[in-house]
Amino acid sequence: MLKFSYEEIIRRIEEKTGLPQVEIEEKINQKISQLSDLVSKEGAAHIVANQFGIKLFENLNERKVKISEVAKGASFVNVLGRVTTIYGVNKFNRKGTEARVASLMLADESGSIRVAIWDEKFIRLIDDEKLNEGDIIKITNGYSRENNNKSELHIGSNTTLEVNPEGEKVGEISLAVSETNYSIEKKKIDELEEGVSAELFGTAVQVFEPRFYDACSKCGRKPKASQDKFLCKEHGEVEIRKSPILNFFLDDGFGNIRVVCFNEQVEQTLSKKDITPEGIGAIEDIKSLVLGNQYIIKGRAVKNQFFGSLEFIAREVKEANPVELIEEVK
Repeated sequence: MLKFSYEEIIRRIEEKTGLPQVEIEEKINQKISQLSDLVSKEGAAHIVANQFGIKLFENLNERKVKISEVAKGASFVNVLGRVTTIYGVNKFNRKGTEARVASLMLADESGSIRVAIWDEKFIRLIDDEKLNEGDIIKITNGYSRENNNKSELHIGSNTTLEVNPEGEKVGEISLAVSETNYSIEKKKIDELEEGVSAELFGTAVQVFEPRFYDACSKCGRKPKASQDKFLCKEHGEVEIRKSPILNFFLDDGFGNIRVVCFNEQVEQTLSKKDITPEGIGAIEDIKSLVLGNQYIIKGRAVKNQFFGSLEFIAREVKEANPVELIEEVK
């Protein structure tokens, strides 16, 4: 069914007429009164839009909105954003048949929104690592639903999704925008499953020597080497910097798992900034900084294809505060 939210209709009337929202809502309320309350707010808003000659269903596939403008209950949502977090793929039972849903966080310079993906062809992009954190995606004909009093964008079989579309760019995403209130469930290590995002609490019991990889100096992603140049998918030819990878085992008393930390997460683990191969120190120094520490780690469980076992890709690492933990238990 074709549907626009009340807020979306008002916003479109504002765009076309230049009238303030208060005046538009006054006209809508007058229309409701004229019709003796026999019409809904949305219905009255449609009537007012028609009176102004505004065709709400015209060029639906061409109109793109900022993420902060996605209204609850809106249809035909077209957005462009950067994937900041992939929460994984979960299985569920639908009428006796096993189905899957994936979820991720999408952000632009205006805000962020959780995205639920129901169509298998798009879920397989995550399975095949053709859709990753940091990628830009263009969504056409999505629809929004309300979840915990927030807009949530859904992608179904009638939606188009393009990964890193040519010529499309997303503005700078601030830390405040990219962070989300989407809750990550606290789990024990032996409860982890592939693709599941979680928060772990445990003790570092083994640390491995850090490695470094060539990264784009602007975004931190690994560029492709082409002759004597390095080409970043987003920034073109770039200078590279050496970014660290640190692995350690976390044990919570119920199990243990290898935790993989990149760049910022390495800095969080070691409580050091601007880590370089020359300045990181000997492995014994690193062990003294990490071994025996208790950490709270948010991230995602993935399967290591080489070893066939689960490992945990860290997104946020912080040293546990005993006082805070005691208060939380209370």
